[in-house]
Amino acid sequence: MKRVTFFILLFGVLFFIKSFSQTDCGIKLTNYDYSLNDAAFLDDNTIIVIGEDGLIMKSDDLGNSWRRINSGTSNNLRKIQFLNSKVGYIIGKYDTFLKTDNGGENWFKIPLNNPDYPYITNLHFLSPDTGYVVGEGGKIFKTNDGGRTWIYKNTWLSDLYSVFFVNDSIGFVCGSSNNLLKTTDFGKTWENIDMNDFGWNLTFMDIVFTSGQDGYLIEREGELLKTSDQGISWIKIADIPTDYATNIYFVDKNIGYVIGGWTSSTFYKTINSGANWERANYSNSGSFSGIALNKTGVKGIVVGDAAGYGSTSESGNIMLLTENDGDNWNTLSYLDGEMYFYDISFIEDSIGYLFGGAYQGSGCGFKTTNAGLTWQKLDFYSEYIVQDCYFVNRDTGFIGISTDSLYRTFDGGGSWSLIHGVKTSYHLGDKMHFFDGTKGLCIDDNAILKTLNSGNSWDTVAILNSGWLNDINFFNNSLGIAVGYNVGMITKDAGNTWKQIESLPKYYFKTCYFISNNNIIVAGNSGIMYKSEDGGETWSKITTNIYKDIIDLHVYNDSVIIAFTHIEIYHSYDFGLTWSQTLQAPEKVQKYADLDNGNGFFVGERGLIRKFDHNIPPNIPNYIIGDTLVIKDSIYNYHVLSSYGERINWNIEDGNILKVRLIRKF
Repeated sequence: MKRVTFFILLFGVLFFIKSFSQTDCGIKLTNYDYSLNDAAFLDDNTIIVIGEDGLIMKSDDLGNSWRRINSGTSNNLRKIQFLNSKVGYIIGKYDTFLKTDNGGENWFKIPLNNPDYPYITNLHFLSPDTGYVVGEGGKIFKTNDGGRTWIYKNTWLSDLYSVFFVNDSIGFVCGSSNNLLKTTDFGKTWENIDMNDFGWNLTFMDIVFTSGQDGYLIEREGELLKTSDQGISWIKIADIPTDYATNIYFVDKNIGYVIGGWTSSTFYKTINSGANWERANYSNSGSFSGIALNKTGVKGIVVGDAAGYGSTSESGNIMLLTENDGDNWNTLSYLDGEMYFYDISFIEDSIGYLFGGAYQGSGCGFKTTNAGLTWQKLDFYSEYIVQDCYFVNRDTGFIGISTDSLYRTFDGGGSWSLIHGVKTSYHLGDKMHFFDGTKGLCIDDNAILKTLNSGNSWDTVAILNSGWLNDINFFNNSLGIAVGYNVGMITKDAGNTWKQIESLPKYYFKTCYFISNNNIIVAGNSGIMYKSEDGGETWSKITTNIYKDIIDLHVYNDSVIIAFTHIEIYHSYDFGLTWSQTLQAPEKVQKYADLDNGNGFFVGERGLIRKFDHNIPPNIPNYIIGDTLVIKDSIYNYHVLSSYGERINWNIEDGNILKVRLIRKF
């Protein structure tokens, strides 16, 4: 087949393009252990935050709730600036340049026409139309028409990291190798300011002015310089304790902040024009890369990487908010990318819990109320890693610690109490099932226990003569199965009595799944997999190309089987007849959790957390893949797998003019 790419120039107002009906056979993996890179206030309550993997999040209520905005890119987004409540710009990796004219609800791409590598690093707009972009290799771009056209200038110096204009004609750029440049003619020419008195090979990360004369320049290792004569002369006023300063931000001529950090966080505040600096009042650690405040400076937000930029683990994120002039900063989101996550549970699509701990260290837990966009660290301490969790409803949940301890919460994770007298196995969460808030089952290696009072007491309902159990799964409130090492058991009365499945071959089974009342799948070490189509009476082996241990099974749409190993994810679209590896995780996977819509999350070591989406456009002929919500005067790329002579039909909702240019790529 041939791939056809469409380049489309759209005229008219915002409208929708509709294509052919979608089938549920696409797969998409979304990173949810992203770091946050920058933020902007649109008004006193509206905030937009950007980050890795094309992340754009918007809050209309000062961070109480968030929703994800489609950016149209998977590139890391680095800097954001809003000129008013409608017009904003974002730059990102690989010269990604986005613009919005409706308050960040929709973003469209702007061609920068960068002649070659290297890429852009920062931006500064004076108005919705006039702005500057700087980049590595000494590049400077200017637009006077909102990004439609650009004037390019190369200073042939080292990398530039920041740009700031005092007024329409006078501006500064700074960067590596002692570079500080000034223009007085609207960016046409630039004069190099000699900064060698302060050292050699300094890297200036950010520059800002609080008036026409007073400006500040922060060096990467914390040296803070100030000018009172529009950059003619500079003096050193402070050494900020940091291993990596990234930003300097002033609310007015007196109040300012410096943020950054590489292996530890940097966040300092001044209230006297930089003469003195004190550490901001906040908790948690991380590296900060973006800060924004409203016009009065009363409300503010700081974002960054919870693991720290010096970490080699997955990123995680940190988000702090102030509503009292920066006197206190409260944690809106914190997800430490250095944690090892062992279990995840979603009560509904929005509310979820995540548990694990530091490598060979203490346990931790996190909660989300917006489907994983932000996370709050739960207020509890465990000396050991939390291995497993099981939540019955919004309020009642259980966690298992790696020291055979079982804890319970009745207030959605706000507080936890130890359930005394209950011995639990090493992997508890895989081995629990609750029918409601009071009745439940727990597997304890060679026994099955049942509670009728929310875990206050447990009775043994089955004991194994040999082997041990690893997993339990129920089809309804009566029919269930449990499997493990050389053993399988089935119940038809809600776990009151259990019968050993004699016909199930003796293998090391780690997971089981009821597809219907008769169809069951079990799997385990070295990719072994068996299925039963008669409720467990007889079993047949499923031949797979999976050679690693299968740790989890899930079924989607009653026919699509998903098998998880610690590293790989496999799919079967024909009930196990054939298998294909669809994804490979960047870290060791430990657990998968279903959402009500058929999608789910899987988590693992070194901060791994990913969302698994099935409902994306399939890679089949006749299906046009691309944005369905587009903006006037913008160019969009679409592609479709097409055969020779095939006709493509387009439907446009309000009859606006559409120009299409077709290019075949063979």
